[in-house]
Amino acid sequence: GWGVSFSPDKAAKLYGKACKSSDAGACRKLSRMYRVGRGVKPDMARAQALLQRACVVGSPTACDELKQNETKSVAQ
Repeated sequence: GWGVSFSPDKAAKLYGKACKSSDAGACRKLSRMYRVGRGVKPDMARAQALLQRACVVGSPTACDELKQNETKSVAQ
């Protein structure tokens, strides 16, 4: 928020808790953090699993991203 410094480590922990509570947006954001290694060690498998969870719990955007990832991996 305003006037509060951003802590990627703390954000990752909070997104993790929210994701476990089926918050699709938090799962997507945490997935992105694992993909780029912000606040957490980069882990593509974990990023993909979190994106899958986001799709399952109701994020159409996450489902679209998964489809795009599949298309990219098939094309390679």
